[in-house]
Amino acid sequence: MRRLRSASLGALILSSAAAAEFRLEPYLQLVEQDSITIVWWSEDEAPGVLEWGPTAAYGQQATSAPVPSAAITTVVAGVEDAGAHPYRHEIRVSGLSSNTVYFYRVTQGPSERASSFRTAPGLETDFTFVVAADPESKATEPLRNAIHRAVLDLAATKDPRFLVYAGDLVDQGNAQDDWDSFWSDLTGLAASIPVYPALGNHDYDGLSTTLGGNAEPYSQPFAEEGVARYRAYFSLPGNNHPDSDARSERYYWMRYGPVSLIVLDTNNDSISTTSPATNWDTGRYAAHPLRGENEPPEQGGQGLAPDIHGGVRDAATSLQYRWLADTLMRARRESAFVFLVTHHAPYSSFVHGHPAEQQSGHPLRKLDRLFHHHGVDAVFSGHDESVERSVTKGTRAGGRPGAHEIHYFLITTISDPTGLRAPLPDARWQARFSRFIYPLENRRHGYLAVEIDYIGGGDYRATITPYYFEPGDPGNARLYYDDVTVLRGRIGPRRRDAR
Repeated sequence: MRRLRSASLGALILSSAAAAEFRLEPYLQLVEQDSITIVWWSEDEAPGVLEWGPTAAYGQQATSAPVPSAAITTVVAGVEDAGAHPYRHEIRVSGLSSNTVYFYRVTQGPSERASSFRTAPGLETDFTFVVAADPESKATEPLRNAIHRAVLDLAATKDPRFLVYAGDLVDQGNAQDDWDSFWSDLTGLAASIPVYPALGNHDYDGLSTTLGGNAEPYSQPFAEEGVARYRAYFSLPGNNHPDSDARSERYYWMRYGPVSLIVLDTNNDSISTTSPATNWDTGRYAAHPLRGENEPPEQGGQGLAPDIHGGVRDAATSLQYRWLADTLMRARRESAFVFLVTHHAPYSSFVHGHPAEQQSGHPLRKLDRLFHHHGVDAVFSGHDESVERSVTKGTRAGGRPGAHEIHYFLITTISDPTGLRAPLPDARWQARFSRFIYPLENRRHGYLAVEIDYIGGGDYRATITPYYFEPGDPGNARLYYDDVTVLRGRIGPRRRDAR
């Protein structure tokens, strides 16, 4: 994982004088049993003070060492000042007790913000986490903010320990005001639970139409600038690249109690058409597909989107694939459940599931055999902004042929009002596996809640519920689709293909 690094957070610029010292209010990252990271941003270089302790009297404190960021700019009244870079504050608090609530307060100049957090549990603790997708925050569309906040409020009623986003956090990754919009929605919630994101194609989008500038979505260096904003905001676990490498944190593995969560970057080498040969293309911008690893750089800069092909060409050239295979082996040994997060959905009967569609997730099906071999339990994906569950059967290492099941969850958008797609009328490519499609009238914004229960003797239960949002319904927190999935997991000697 990275320690303090140069980055900066384009967040809601608070209007009151008392809050002017915060560019972005404190938020949580990288929670473990004995430690957590607290991040905040300021407009100037003055250090801030973090206090924490088991009660609201705190008792311990540390002073930040703010670092300016070249990645983040400042937008005021719709005008970007590309030379105005705020300061990032990051403090790693360690020596904490497992599964314990701590109170903290951050003082930055005349401003204070207080909240609390809970450290990660050991193996024998029940908890819930939430998975959402595709907020695609856009500064010029406040309706997205309103929906995003409303659904996050519903998710908060489940008392989640952390929040996962399956990509497309913003509409345009290189638009600073879109990132400002995204973080304004998370103010408060992100102060009490950590957020773990995946990169989506929109986060690689190099456009900045709301602020003027680049006219091609994935051309360099703008696409990498979008990812630089993403990396500036988050402190995530590392991978097989050095912390200083721009490819670090684009994919990662985190453990929480008996759960392993593996987050992939599926934006490169997943195209199923012959032109462009290897990378995403929206169909509107054929001249500028995303350039990634192992490809000739285009004028303006090198693309660093990691390969995920493995098994189609020489897997040795895909560092992410090699890391994934090694990580799956370790995760299976150490966890009761192994969950993956990908932005693009390998199985979908919606537009992005079609093999010939130029942002299809269909090519990711080549990873299904690897997932079965290592006993992956579920894959959470967005991209199609719809609700669906697909199930494949395969062979886990040492298991009976065809006995192991993987549940592929397609998650609806949490806030995009233009999403909520209908399935394609002729989905013949969906043969040879189970799929569950919800009626058109049930397409809504929403999220998944994943409840982990310790049964005893090394056995666990995971209950995955797709909740949805109905504006104006007083019972909103209880609305869910009638497709609750229950999985069984175990740490220690495994019964063959037991569920």
